[in-house]
Amino acid sequence: MKYDRRTSQREFKVGDLVWVATTAPQIGYITINRKFQPKFQGPCRLIEQLEPSTFAVRRIDNGVNLGAINVDRIKKYFEPISNYEPSRMNDDDLEAPSSDEHDEASQNPASSNPTPTDRINQQRVSSRQHQLPARYRD
Repeated sequence: MKYDRRTSQREFKVGDLVWVATTAPQIGYITINRKFQPKFQGPCRLIEQLEPSTFAVRRIDNGVNLGAINVDRIKKYFEPISNYEPSRMNDDDLEAPSSDEHDEASQNPASSNPTPTDRINQQRVSSRQHQLPARYRD
C-alpha cells in the first residue's frame, strides 16, 4: 500500500508523557460543535501497557485515570522550550575580555555581533518597489 510507505510505527513506553485525543463532546445524542474545543488533553502518563497497541493512561494534572487508550489516539508530548535549562558555558566563555577588546566594545557598540535573538527581534525592511497605478502616472 503506497499511502503507508513513508509512515513509521509509533513506539511508546510505560512512563512516557503523551497527549490523548479527545472524543467529540455530546449532550445526549446531540454532538457539540468542536470548533473551539481542545482536540487533545494532557499531558498524560502511560501507566501500563495492556496490549501491544493499548495503554492505560492517567492525566497528570488531576490524576484521573482515562482508561485503556489505543495508540491511534496518542501522540508524544514534548516539554516546552521555556522549561529547558540554558546550556552551560565553557571555561573559555567565562574569561574576562582584555582591556583592548573592552575599550573597542564600549566605543563602538554597533560593531558587536548581534545574537540570534537580536536578529529575530529586528524589524525587516521591505525591498518592494512602490509604484503608482498606470492610470495615475503622467
